[in-house]
Amino acid sequence: MTATALPADQLDVAGVSTTIIDTGTPVAASAPPVLLLHGSGPGVTAAANWRPVIPALSADRRVIAPDQLGFGGTATGERRSYGRAAWTEHALALLDTLGAGYVDIIGNSMGGAIALSVAAARPRTSHRADGLDGRGDGPSPWTGHGVGIHPRSRADAPGHRPVRG
Repeated sequence: MTATALPADQLDVAGVSTTIIDTGTPVAASAPPVLLLHGSGPGVTAAANWRPVIPALSADRRVIAPDQLGFGGTATGERRSYGRAAWTEHALALLDTLGAGYVDIIGNSMGGAIALSVAAARPRTSHRADGLDGRGDGPSPWTGHGVGIHPRSRADAPGHRPVRG
């Protein structure tokens, strides 16, 4: 199997040099951009976490996948506070910096918690927010693969299953 090369750039986000994959259909696409937030763990990055799904998602929409504060290329080594509030503020600052405004948000594991925090902090910013594989213990119930995208995040959506966690 050949690894997919994903274009990553550095962007100043609220004074933090942030590694970001920003690819896919331009802003004028009919679907809103999708913000992908990775989970935590040694060596985790946006590319490592989202490599299997970015090519498919970027075929018809803009995909924004940052290395979150303290991870991958955004691990600056500076002393700072980490945690849900810091990661949420960083994600919101990223959206502001990019002018992304209205997005769908998908988070894996820890990224799912941040996705929900972003949606709660700015309800008018997020169209949908989903968390995936909360325990990281197996395939998504929607795709049979390690990550999946639910068509809607409402509990009454057909086929909806609660996020395991």
